[in-house]
Amino acid sequence: MLVFGPIIAIFGALLLTLVLGLTVLPPAYAVILGISGDYGWALVCVAGWLLWLKFGGPVRRLVFEGFEHGGL
Repeated sequence: MLVFGPIIAIFGALLLTLVLGLTVLPPAYAVILGISGDYGWALVCVAGWLLWLKFGGPVRRLVFEGFEHGGL
């Protein structure tokens, strides 16, 4: 644990940042694109976000179950 713990912590933090970024940022970015008039890219952004919500469940579960088991 002393050897691999810091390495796992770095990858866990990167994966958490990725999951939170893919979950929170696309709707805000789609609003910004819609305001600026890039409606096509806004629709692509919303479609990608919906695909992430539909098919990204295993990755989200991996990240958040890690927090649950780490707290035990």
